[in-house]
Amino acid sequence: MHMAFSINFNEEKNQLLGATRGITFEEIIDSIQTGGLLADIAHLSEKRSNQRVYVVRVKNYAYAVPYVVNMWSMHKRKRYF
Repeated sequence: MHMAFSINFNEEKNQLLGATRGITFEEIIDSIQTGGLLADIAHLSEKRSNQRVYVVRVKNYAYAVPYVVNMWSMHKRKRYF
């Protein structure tokens, strides 16, 4: 699946997630690209109204992945985990 946007993430947070939770952003991105995106929902917290949440299936487990959309161009979109 070709994504019409790019995904950026903090490498330190990625390493921390890998060490503490056994999942990395690379695995999340791979799953999204291969059809594992289950839902794209608004963040439930009013304090985080600028965020959305991907629900992504990785290895038969559903992960909630908050993200922010940066619309810096009409043609380019970035997601930040």
